[in-house]
Amino acid sequence: MMATIAAPFCAAFLFDGLAPAIFIAICVASIWLFLKIVKGRLYSVLAAPGDLPHDHIPKRLWRVFKEVIL
Repeated sequence: MMATIAAPFCAAFLFDGLAPAIFIAICVASIWLFLKIVKGRLYSVLAAPGDLPHDHIPKRLWRVFKEVIL
């Protein structure tokens, strides 16, 4: 009975040193994937013919705020 109670605590002590490394690896992977997606979208926008529209700037900024920040 004591072994079944102590097993999760032992596992926590074993992985305690790995937790920061795992967290950093997940953060780096997330940032890398985010930048990869942004790069692809940026290249597609820059490769498109014509100019980007410059009208309705407050409305566009509000949409970016809602979709990205919130």
